[in-house]
Amino acid sequence: MKKLIFSIAIIFFGSYINAQTISLSQVPDQTPNGSYLKDIDNTLPLFTGTWTANFEGKQVTLNISDVIASHPRQILDTHYTSDVVFMRYSVKDANGNQLASTMNKTIANTNIISTFTSPDKNSVAFDYRGEECGIGEGFIILKKIDSNHIKWEYNSTGGLIDPTQCSDYSPNIKSYIPRTLDLTFTKQ
Repeated sequence: MKKLIFSIAIIFFGSYINAQTISLSQVPDQTPNGSYLKDIDNTLPLFTGTWTANFEGKQVTLNISDVIASHPRQILDTHYTSDVVFMRYSVKDANGNQLASTMNKTIANTNIISTFTSPDKNSVAFDYRGEECGIGEGFIILKKIDSNHIKWEYNSTGGLIDPTQCSDYSPNIKSYIPRTLDLTFTKQ
């Protein structure tokens, strides 16, 4: 009988741990396997919509999706779900010619996804997977200035690209996202 009660307690406790809900703004250093990172503070919707800015003579447009609840995520061997938003972008030159765009990509194929929010509801971080071969890979932090303006901060994490390790490699691959620590976008 003791074994049965002990087994039931272990199963119940294990289920509780696997279903643990953690605030997206309080993400621990190591996310527990099976947990749910929830936007409890409702920060993500503050950043959704279409935003524009001019950078080095180019018009940059961001489209940040509505919140997707409980999106499956994985970091190494850790599987969890998280509330997320996806970012698509387009970049046009001064003449309106499109240089790059991910606007037509499906949400699932978007290479920029939110990772966490700040406790003060003013920032959201994104993981930018880069273009082909990871070119441009890095983190983007958007900080709310007011309801109509956000500040963009890009930090590169990419290193050297080994052409022999990337089947899609071309010397012409380029990332067009703004590489700057201070760019203001206006909501459209």
